[in-house]
Amino acid sequence: MPWARLLRRLLGAGALASGVISVWLLAQSPFAAPWVERNADEAKRALDRAVARQVTPDWLLPRINAALAEHDMLALESYLSLAEDHGVALPEDRRRDIELLQARRESLLGQAGACGACAWDITTCDSLQRLSLCALPVEITPIGDLNALRRNGAALASGAQVDSIEVGLATLGLGASAAVVATGGGAGPVKLGVTALRLSRRLGTLTPEFTRVLRASLPPRRALLRGEGLGPLRALAADLGAVARNTSPADTLLLLRQVDTAEDAARLARLSAIAGPETRPALLALGKARAFRTLVRLSDMARAALVALAALVAQLAGLALSLVLRSLRRQIAATESRRLSCRQGE
Repeated sequence: MPWARLLRRLLGAGALASGVISVWLLAQSPFAAPWVERNADEAKRALDRAVARQVTPDWLLPRINAALAEHDMLALESYLSLAEDHGVALPEDRRRDIELLQARRESLLGQAGACGACAWDITTCDSLQRLSLCALPVEITPIGDLNALRRNGAALASGAQVDSIEVGLATLGLGASAAVVATGGGAGPVKLGVTALRLSRRLGTLTPEFTRVLRASLPPRRALLRGEGLGPLRALAADLGAVARNTSPADTLLLLRQVDTAEDAARLARLSAIAGPETRPALLALGKARAFRTLVRLSDMARAALVALAALVAQLAGLALSLVLRSLRRQIAATESRRLSCRQGE
């Protein structure tokens, strides 16, 4: 039939055109770098949508109950922020439990002796709130860096192990403190970042992977003692300083648990620029991989290549189906012809 031949020709022409387009697109290497960064507005919308899909009463309430049972105020604050932002109502008895726990924490934070001990040695801080109120105001000054160097100097004199990472961070911190004064605050992010790294190192909250990254970023000991070769460490500190500026220094100590590589630090800095103080709740809701994925999208070239390949596959499938149907019709016609011949012979 004429229309069948026309259809086959159209399918063949379409498959040929799709094939040519697909070959051309693939020749442009669209999948060599298929992901591109979203702009800030797109990334914010993508992040908000992802968090909104995740934060439901069935997901949130069991986690609030667990944080209450463990007296984990840090997680609880993030979950309460998510509940408020996404309109999840809490049962009245849960609200009373939360108020009691908050009141108990506030009374503990008011103990002056414990605050002084926390300011002198952050390993004695029993909460991030106390660390934020008592230790950070001291640690972010040169006093914190000098105290770290004093502690490692005493270890060296006694034959104990010196923490070269802490020494490197304290050395960079002293240099950053001087640069803050010299630049009128321009080196502030580096100072914030290096302080967060030093405190996390002291608290033991850095991941093993990121600890290896820091160790690899350190110059040889002689160069370190002269304050030289700290450029790679300074770049890491600048990214984490941006996180501290966009969220808070205390939040950064927790967020560092999500950092395994220098690339993670850069992605976290960009995520914090978009989410601001909601960075920690967003990471708690989505996890690192999903949160970072909201920052990128498939490139237009990669999308076009996928669409062209899908069209080519569909047209080839249509052409193959047409050929199969044509073969079946021929077989049916041949069978009917043989039957007619047999009847006429009878």
